[in-house]
Amino acid sequence: MFNRSSGLLAHITMLPGPYGSGTFGKESRLFVDMLKESGFSWWQVLPLGHPDLGDSPYTAFSAFALNPLLADPGLLAEWGLLTQEEEQAARWQGQEYWVDFDAVKVLRETALRIAFTRVNSEIQKEIDDFTKEESYWLPDYALFMTLVKVMGDADWTKWPIPYSNRDEESLTKFREENLQEYSYHIFVQWVLSKQWKDLHNYANNHSVKILGDMPIYPSFRSADLWSHPELFQVEDGKLTEVAGCPPDFFNEDGQLWGNPLYNWDAMDKDSYKWWLARIGSALETYDAVRIDHFRGFSAFWSIPAGSESAKAGCWVKGPGMKLFTKVKEVYPDANILAEDLGSLDEDVYKLIDDTGYPGMRVMQFAFAPCNEPHLPHNYSENVAAYTGTHDNNTILGYFYEAPEWERDYALRYIGLTEKDVWTIGGPGAPLVRAVARCLWQSKANLTVIPYQDVAGWGRDTRFNRPGVAEGNWNIRITWDSLNKIDRGWYWQLNKDFGRI
Repeated sequence: MFNRSSGLLAHITMLPGPYGSGTFGKESRLFVDMLKESGFSWWQVLPLGHPDLGDSPYTAFSAFALNPLLADPGLLAEWGLLTQEEEQAARWQGQEYWVDFDAVKVLRETALRIAFTRVNSEIQKEIDDFTKEESYWLPDYALFMTLVKVMGDADWTKWPIPYSNRDEESLTKFREENLQEYSYHIFVQWVLSKQWKDLHNYANNHSVKILGDMPIYPSFRSADLWSHPELFQVEDGKLTEVAGCPPDFFNEDGQLWGNPLYNWDAMDKDSYKWWLARIGSALETYDAVRIDHFRGFSAFWSIPAGSESAKAGCWVKGPGMKLFTKVKEVYPDANILAEDLGSLDEDVYKLIDDTGYPGMRVMQFAFAPCNEPHLPHNYSENVAAYTGTHDNNTILGYFYEAPEWERDYALRYIGLTEKDVWTIGGPGAPLVRAVARCLWQSKANLTVIPYQDVAGWGRDTRFNRPGVAEGNWNIRITWDSLNKIDRGWYWQLNKDFGRI
């Protein structure tokens, strides 16, 4: 799937710009320019979905819809949907180092609702065509979000029974009574789709491809579960089993995610229609897509709903190749990356071999006991290798916090000494460059480095701490930081190791 190349991992909300978070606007194009000038062929983004509570891109109101926060007011003004004064009012006046999600959402929604009032007949025709093209999911999503707005609660099980149980006559009447709100949510998705396609085309025209990210499970508070409850483990509007991970070395209680689990028997009976639609949408949105928690297709950790921890769960077999045989029939050239990290067994390895999809390796995992597959000299070509992922510490943070014996091994491996760990950070940090050079020399067809490491940032800029609910996802890149990236050094690194 991947030719020998490299990529940079940065979520779009991280990008600099005047609107309080990154958007699909011109700042994203300037970021693409930096990638091209640095010799990176891939830009990996985190899921672009509309986040539920907590602002995590991995918990969304829909498996298909895009995040309204990513809409760019400047482009809306160029389209004639905002005045100059209205665009100025959409600008963020606070600090530039992290995203104040609650405040920025208000600014963005205000701009979008004003823009919605300016829709003319020409734009409406485009919106109507878009609605037909996305008919599998868009009407349900727009109706779900309208109900969320009117009911004041995204927990659909608390709505009046005619709405929670999807009585068609009641829903039709509700949609007619709230047609403006319903149409607004369709308008927002049209805006996002149009802006994203323009950005995606710009990236491709500048020799940069987009690697997207797909969470394996939707949120409980999602249009997907509400509109297709028969495809999930639900009885009488209540989950019977929920998702998570078993206890391991890092967490004695395991991880209790609480996401709904799939009713794979029901999905099999309708030939995996929902999954095929979802994968097709992702492949249209991105040039390649990483599927998170891929081992869940082999076997998944099933936890009885209401359990206090993940300890109460057990392994249950997933669909395996039955699903991916269908995927290959419909999308024979699908560019899919399998996130195969964590607790694995022979069945998982066999599934990945049978699909032929590349898996992942993470250099930060390499120096702990029994993690030889993550050592760069052991990589095969058919993997994507990372210095670290969005769930890892930064390189500088990792070396600062690692046990002494692990740090010593890692330093010997990359050819540095103890004193090099404490050299100053920043874009030219010797420690970061040594790790990148070591990874780039490997056989892995794709190597990826997070922006925080390219910038030489410390542990305080870690993007996510798994198991910690607060303080994640909000780090931002400043213009000063972006302008200090040594593009020439990374371009030469990519050239020297055949990744351009």
